[in-house]
Amino acid sequence: MRVASPPGLQISIATNETGTPVIVIPAPQIPVPSRTFALLCLLIFPVLFASWLYLTMSVISLWPKGPFDALFLLLSGAAGLTYIYQVFRVLRPTVPETLQLEKSGIEFDGGVWPFAFSPARRNRPDSDGFGRSGFFPKRTRCAISSEQLQSLRLRELMHGNRLTVDVETQRIEIGQGMTDVGREWLARTLANRYCLPHELVGC
Repeated sequence: MRVASPPGLQISIATNETGTPVIVIPAPQIPVPSRTFALLCLLIFPVLFASWLYLTMSVISLWPKGPFDALFLLLSGAAGLTYIYQVFRVLRPTVPETLQLEKSGIEFDGGVWPFAFSPARRNRPDSDGFGRSGFFPKRTRCAISSEQLQSLRLRELMHGNRLTVDVETQRIEIGQGMTDVGREWLARTLANRYCLPHELVGC
């Protein structure tokens, strides 16, 4: 079955070396002010951290030696590593979400989104406002069998829809970078290709 790219949606349909269609969904474009704000926060953090470290060390030097010293060093090291990781998130390139439509199922890659505080997603039940997957996001890659695709659901929420599929004990959200209309198209496309009941995906 040929998969055609719908007009007006910011996605592309490619084929791999075996002729399998691959749906490519670009990562969201983060506005320049939001990205600049994130960079400024990361630049200011070392100054505040150094000041806090200096003041704390000054106070500790007046205290008797004890277990608090080790705890302080542990917390300081954790804060430093977290800062380095967030700098890496800001600077690393984005990777688009891809769905490789094999005959037996889907090879799914959730891609990598840019770092940004995401007010638009704060109202989502699965979001904490730091982008797609929280403060320490994980890149999701998995194989979704045709049997698992029977759990595909297009869920209507207060602030838009959500397209999910259950893979073992994990609920995977697909098409996160698409609009509501785009997720409806994706649900119809997957339902047609894998002979899914249309009532499962609400279309």
